[in-house]
Amino acid sequence: MANRLVTDARNDDLDRRRLDQIIDSVDAVVWEWDASVGRLDFINSRVESLFGFPRERWRGDLEFWASRIHAHDRERVTRDFDRLTREGGQLRTEYRMIHADGRVICVEDIITAETDESGKVLVLRGLTMDITQRRAARRQLEESEERFRLISDAVLDAVMIHEAGIMIYVNRTTRNLLGYDEGEIVGQPGAMVVAPEDRDKIARRIAQPRDEPIEVMLLRKDGSTFPVEVHGRSGTLGGRTVRIVVARDLSMVNRVRMTEAEIKDLTQALHESQHQLIHSQKLEAIGRVTGSVAHDFNNLLTVILSYSELLLGDTPESDARREDLQEIQRAAERATSLTRQLLAFSRKQPAQAQRVNLSEIVHDTQKMMRRLLPDAIELTLDASAAPHFVLADPGQLEQILVNLAVNAGDAMPHGGVLSIATDEMEVTDPEYASRYMGVDVPTGVYAVLSVSDTGHGMTEETKSHIFEPFYTTKPKGKGTGLGLATVYGIVKQARGYIWVYSKLGAGTTFKIYLPRA
Repeated sequence: MANRLVTDARNDDLDRRRLDQIIDSVDAVVWEWDASVGRLDFINSRVESLFGFPRERWRGDLEFWASRIHAHDRERVTRDFDRLTREGGQLRTEYRMIHADGRVICVEDIITAETDESGKVLVLRGLTMDITQRRAARRQLEESEERFRLISDAVLDAVMIHEAGIMIYVNRTTRNLLGYDEGEIVGQPGAMVVAPEDRDKIARRIAQPRDEPIEVMLLRKDGSTFPVEVHGRSGTLGGRTVRIVVARDLSMVNRVRMTEAEIKDLTQALHESQHQLIHSQKLEAIGRVTGSVAHDFNNLLTVILSYSELLLGDTPESDARREDLQEIQRAAERATSLTRQLLAFSRKQPAQAQRVNLSEIVHDTQKMMRRLLPDAIELTLDASAAPHFVLADPGQLEQILVNLAVNAGDAMPHGGVLSIATDEMEVTDPEYASRYMGVDVPTGVYAVLSVSDTGHGMTEETKSHIFEPFYTTKPKGKGTGLGLATVYGIVKQARGYIWVYSKLGAGTTFKIYLPRA
């Protein structure tokens, strides 16, 4: 009977631990507010990694929570919370919080009130989620659309985009030339702005798109017509095939004409803007799915490790089954190491960020990297003598260097040179950085880590997938496909940016930009 009570107590303890692990693994702050006494009496450990303060600071009244709300949002948020405690119901709201290190975190609250039969609010239960990345992606999309709109509206030619003949976009010049408002054209057949005698010609061009320009007469809203030279290019927008059309007004004399190169640049700007957004959203979606799966898998591994420890404790040293149990335990520990890499990619692995000198990290890690590289590979360091301080986890910075060094070693099977350098750069023009660095880096001062090899390089197709987890070009059994995915996750967790240049036969260069601390 005593043994059974001990077993039951042990199982109850495992269940409680498992429930705590599940709640703590949720990618949100889970909390409960007792309205009867006016205090927060439960909050999970996610609050510590999200806002940087110990969980104990948040328990109690609302004073500390309210003090961490961004000053411009505080009055609105506290007013909505007070209303919910009086009237009940549900609340979904977005606002900004201030992290312990001064960063601004965008969050979304989903709060539900529990009431008694009389309607009095007893408890408020809520989820607080980090939506900083989602806000940034939305802002990036809005800026991309605004950038394209500014470019196209500055063009003196009429720019139109149609899908199978249906207008989906017109610029300001088009509206001014034709006399229509945007709402009168978008969604309508393009033939409505073409003179009747040229509609068959336009219909044939839509059915069989070609790049050669044609001359047609356009029809204004007032019924008058004017000649234009039409240039077209095909493209994709949101996965759909569209046609970008530029019409030059031939009735105007001595006007500035749009060159072929300008049309190409406009089309390329649209394509690049969309490609960057789609790739960013793809990696973000993969990160969310990977993080959720890794958390669930980690919970299962916790159970496996717990039970294997219990069984090992009850199994004598002489029992032949003990070796099998130890093998189960070792396999679970190896799987746990893999989940840590997945969590690093999804940016859900807690980081011990501190102010560190990037050049010093490179110097301290060089011995480890030399041991990892074959003798035929020469390692050269050009770490700046001046300190380059960043706010990051030192262990994770070392992992970046090790992962990139191992990756470079695999790319140079017959030997070569691996060069690692640190430097500092100030970005004053984000548009210049986007065009010439290949990444959208905000203004500011950055510490730059450069890792270059003289290996076989990559194709553009391979380069577009290298940060995806489990993607690898190595033979089966030679790699997990998590090395570069882990690097990407660590860089993003440190609020940094990563740029890659590679060409077949010409090696590869990774440049990592981390905000100076």
